[in-house]
Amino acid sequence: PVDLVFLMDSSESFRTYGFEEEKTFVQTVVNYFTLGENDTRVGVVTFSDRDRQNTRVTLNEHYTRVELLTEIRDIPYDRGHTYTGLGLDHVRNNSFLEVNGRRNNTLDFLIVITDDESEDDIVRPAQLIRQMGITVFVVGVGQESDISQPTLETIAGDP
Repeated sequence: PVDLVFLMDSSESFRTYGFEEEKTFVQTVVNYFTLGENDTRVGVVTFSDRDRQNTRVTLNEHYTRVELLTEIRDIPYDRGHTYTGLGLDHVRNNSFLEVNGRRNNTLDFLIVITDDESEDDIVRPAQLIRQMGITVFVVGVGQESDISQPTLETIAGDP
């Protein structure tokens, strides 16, 4: 079984069209998994400004594909600045908790999607996430992305 959380950038730099594409990407990835209480569980968190880190879906909220894909489709676009570190902290403090559906003896994955450099510290939050045994993947978005390779590597850590 897999517990998979998406951390989606909902900042201004994505613009409405880009955010819709981001949601489509998440839905496409979700379609590759067998969802269920005893199979893959999916959570979704969005981040932008300092006060805009939102759990949109917990790991124990939706076990059917239709419900989950609808929930992802309906996530609102927040705008604001890019506070990736706060988003990572939100995931660590909320998403991967037993009360929100995290299970023992599963593979835990976090997929971070962003297109811009963070306006806050990412080093410590990323380390703390990885120390929980969570494997982190990062998707840098856009041909003209303002996010650097070293930033992506800092979030993901060593392979």
